[in-house]
Amino acid sequence: MRFTPLLLILLAACDPAPEDTDVVDTDVPTDTDTDTPDVTFDDVHAVFNDRCGPCHVTAGSGGMNIGAADIDAAYADSQLAATGGTVGDFALTRIENGSMPQGAGCTGDPAADAGNVACLSLDELELVQAWVAAGQPR
Repeated sequence: MRFTPLLLILLAACDPAPEDTDVVDTDVPTDTDTDTPDVTFDDVHAVFNDRCGPCHVTAGSGGMNIGAADIDAAYADSQLAATGGTVGDFALTRIENGSMPQGAGCTGDPAADAGNVACLSLDELELVQAWVAAGQPR
């Protein structure tokens, strides 16, 4: 039987190879984390400028200018040391507890503050929270 070796080769070629679970497809990226933060100071600057600017500009209240129109100066001031971290951290704490904007009657709850134009909206609050959570990137 001259065809026996050929038949064995064909049958061996049809036999599925055992699955190798340790093989990693190097063409598919496995790291979904990026070096670019989702929220930067460029994103939150408008919130600080609109909501904090009336008091916190040009040697403003508390010695910080977080609401300054100059984004570089505003960011630099957001990174100054303050109670509990940076001015950015402290601003979020004060926004969430309703003490900022000062004297505006805010509660820190955007739903409760919805009729008060001085208070942050839910979108604005979530933007500032995301920026602080991301490490306050420029």
